[in-house]
Amino acid sequence: MAGRPLGTDQVARLEDLDHGSWSHPDPATLALLERLLDGGATVALLSNAPSGLAAAIDRLPWMEPVGRRFYSCRLGVAKPDPRAYRAVLEQLGADPGEAFFVDDRPDNVAGAQRVGIPSMRFTSAREVAARLHAG
Repeated sequence: MAGRPLGTDQVARLEDLDHGSWSHPDPATLALLERLLDGGATVALLSNAPSGLAAAIDRLPWMEPVGRRFYSCRLGVAKPDPRAYRAVLEQLGADPGEAFFVDDRPDNVAGAQRVGIPSMRFTSAREVAARLHAG
């Protein structure tokens, strides 16, 4: 990425900056998460985050309500590989039709749909809420 070899301290600093860039939640998305959880929904995370970022996400206080977090670095398979979605469904004890998948990447949405999971591309918390309410 830097176009030159980096020292351990430089790599650590770049990782810290990267982790920090992922740690600013959208208030509307957090409000939707709270409504879903208050309504009794089970909410899980499936992320392709590498191990360092996965550990950083696990430490974020606003991620605490999401009790089930699955990372490709721990599963050994990444989205959009169908095995990633199947692994999560198996661990959740859910069938594809009992789940709903949201992702900002169209290829990940398509991967979930190939497994039979109703899915949508994330554009805003409002659109996700509308789709869940309609579905």
